[in-house]
Amino acid sequence: MKLTPLYLSQIIQQPLGEVKALDLHKKEITHVEDISCCTDLRKLDLSDNQIKSNEVFNGIKYNKDLTWLNLSKNSLSSIVGIENLQNLTILNLGYNELFSIPLQIESCHKLKALIINNNSIAALENIFSFADLNTIVASHNKIESVVGLEKLPTLTKLSISDNKLRFFPNFGPNENLKEVRINNNKIAKIPATVQSLLNLSVLDLGNNLIAKWEHIEPLFACKNLKNLNLVGNPITKLPEYEEKIKQAFPKLCILDGLRFDQKFKERKEKRKVIQEIKEREAKEEELGLPKGSLKNEYLEKAGKKKFKKEKDQNNQKDQKNKNPVSENKNYHSNKGKDNTNSSYNKHRAKKDNNTNDNKNRSEFNKRQGNKNNKNVNNLYKKENPLK
Repeated sequence: MKLTPLYLSQIIQQPLGEVKALDLHKKEITHVEDISCCTDLRKLDLSDNQIKSNEVFNGIKYNKDLTWLNLSKNSLSSIVGIENLQNLTILNLGYNELFSIPLQIESCHKLKALIINNNSIAALENIFSFADLNTIVASHNKIESVVGLEKLPTLTKLSISDNKLRFFPNFGPNENLKEVRINNNKIAKIPATVQSLLNLSVLDLGNNLIAKWEHIEPLFACKNLKNLNLVGNPITKLPEYEEKIKQAFPKLCILDGLRFDQKFKERKEKRKVIQEIKEREAKEEELGLPKGSLKNEYLEKAGKKKFKKEKDQNNQKDQKNKNPVSENKNYHSNKGKDNTNSSYNKHRAKKDNNTNDNKNRSEFNKRQGNKNNKNVNNLYKKENPLK
């Protein structure tokens, strides 16, 4: 489909001369004709289309006020004609078929952000004359070296991951640089020039070839570093790796993708509690229950930590209150046992006494019986003398 003024008039209700922004992504556009009728156009999104013709810039060359242009996810192999758009500040050419950055781009002297990721660009060139350029995204290309970044003193963010770099770029004494993503390359050493990057806060060096402490020693001068990634480097297997890194960077909050600062943990817990309350209130509304009725039952069942913590604290308090009772109970229990033992001992003694009495009585009766028998015999002899 061709992008023409007629097509625009069919999809836009207001006069074309008053249009400031056009979102035309995923419209199956293959060609762009003259749209100079959009005289006040500032923002144009033509991403995710089927534009192959390099004449796309001829169709918009009269839109002099254009500051934001997105041509990503097309099939562009060059950008001839871009020199006419001298007011561009943001240019997105990612996911195309570019092999180089043509010299004509230098005419866009107001450029602040250049996005050229996922192309086949072999060299980062013709971009070092931009006085206001602060962001470069050039990841997923075929770049082997970068020379000239020291000429961009306003650069704050550089993403050049997934390329073929063997050396860490020289940024010069750049106090504005805050973020560098250079992971998935072949870098083995950090140069001494990195010591001038005093405000660097994010550095992604994942999946490179850094193996020894001396290979990153210059980096220790970057005391404002808050996020460092070295995953996939041999250095991460050295003894006390994590401890040494944390000692070297006092402001570090994220190491190898894991955040560990206390403030983050507190904010995370706070967000979790807020989410728990929302879930509880939604459940109460669903069940038609009074507000707050599921505070313990529902959240405890869902395994919520905050209320579990409160419950544990309450249990500890209850346990403390129960301890005296428990001790008294043990005291009375032991006392009962002592009384039982005492009664048993008394009963036992009494039983033994009774047994002894019975034994004595039996012996007494026996002796008495013998005595009686003897008396009876004597009496019988007296009464029957012949016998």
